[in-house]
Amino acid sequence: MSNLLFCYAIFSISVSPPNIYREYYNLIPPLGKIRSIAASPRYIFVASDNYLIFFNKPDFTFEKAVMFDRNIEMLGYDRWTNDLWVISRPEVVRFTPFTYTTRSFPFTRVVSRFAIDDKNLYLDTGTKYRLEKRSGRIEAISSFPAGLHWIQKFTAGILKKYPFLTPYYYFDNEQESQMPFQRYPITTIYDDGMDLYVGTDHFGLLKYNKVSGQHQRIIYGPLDPQIDRVYQIDSTIHFLCAGGISYFQPRNRKWHYLRLRQKPVDIIRCNQGFIFGIENRLLKLSGTFTYPISDFKGRLLCLARDTRYIYIGTGQGLFRLPRSGNEPTLFGPAGRAIYAIFITENRIYAGGENGFYCYDKKNTTWSIPFNFGVKDIVSIGKDLYLLSLNNQIIKYLPEQSHSDTTWFLLPYFNIYDITTDQQMLYCASYAGVYYYNPETMTYQIIYHLPRIKYDYLFFIQEKLIAVGDNKIFSLSKEYLR
Repeated sequence: MSNLLFCYAIFSISVSPPNIYREYYNLIPPLGKIRSIAASPRYIFVASDNYLIFFNKPDFTFEKAVMFDRNIEMLGYDRWTNDLWVISRPEVVRFTPFTYTTRSFPFTRVVSRFAIDDKNLYLDTGTKYRLEKRSGRIEAISSFPAGLHWIQKFTAGILKKYPFLTPYYYFDNEQESQMPFQRYPITTIYDDGMDLYVGTDHFGLLKYNKVSGQHQRIIYGPLDPQIDRVYQIDSTIHFLCAGGISYFQPRNRKWHYLRLRQKPVDIIRCNQGFIFGIENRLLKLSGTFTYPISDFKGRLLCLARDTRYIYIGTGQGLFRLPRSGNEPTLFGPAGRAIYAIFITENRIYAGGENGFYCYDKKNTTWSIPFNFGVKDIVSIGKDLYLLSLNNQIIKYLPEQSHSDTTWFLLPYFNIYDITTDQQMLYCASYAGVYYYNPETMTYQIIYHLPRIKYDYLFFIQEKLIAVGDNKIFSLSKEYLR
């Protein structure tokens, strides 16, 4: 008995969120490799890498996602109990979708197929096994019962049953990619009678009507979990990630994307179009086409704009470019990296490698309020909050520019990113997300997010988006405090 408990301790799987009735955050699953699909009368269940994603079956829309701490190999729906059986070595997991409860059964062998009946789970590894659902007891058996419906790993031979799927892989259309001939193969298929659900590798989920051949496609998340920046431009939320730009339209809850050959650094809206940076180049984006504007000696780090100019922070200083021009000129700090630009009606602030800089638009003069490196700038009211290169927060008071106390350090703990809703300052730390209340000058932890290290925070449309440990969390404002 003690050995069995030891095995459970080693192999026990963890799920996030652990309890839907106590956790209020949502996970945003990145577009991944779909490994298995199952269905109940209400849901389509999709295993995408280590995410279990729920799609509403009647209208084929994304509903929620659960994250396992390892990749999921196969899924099977138990129509007798409404549970899901998950093959995820080194164990078999019984997962209850409506309560998020799990029960794990250690099983280290490679399962090629499995079947479910009213009392047992049958596992085929070359050797035959039976798992009793009620007790969890696993034993080898000599033969399987007749008439079982088998769930098996996907093989290319399965595709031959569905010739209308040829050529058995997909391409992005011209609005979605700068790599138009890159193939995205079919990775799994689930036949639900009239409908056929097709999973792919980084192309999304498709639903085919087997009679008419008509199909729908759902893109359920950003291109990858490495989210560096999030912006709302017009009514669309833009996620900048390693694979390109992912767009989310909250009104209809639709995702779409633009794959780029190289990672975008930053993006701004300008003259009814988009301007963005890749490495040391400034580019204009029109559809999937990019037009070079200018090259720089240093790598592009940030962009900003006002009514007249585009401002470019690079590894070799700060530049500006007339909005209708194509010849940037050095503007202010030179020779050092500029990580952040913040523009107000009367001033332009730049956070650099060796200092914090302020440009007075009226007097056309630069000043250096202090010589600490700054990598992020946000505002609450008239005050600025700066994140220094050594992960401290500095409060700067622009209206007291003639005083000896224009800035001071806030209480220190390692902070990796900051954002604001114009009321509180939200801080990504090594052990959760905190908010700083300017009125009480105190920090409080956000209890409804996991206590992990976070790298980036963004506040968009009454939601806090937190990125950490290759996970993207979304939490509504009502649960922040």
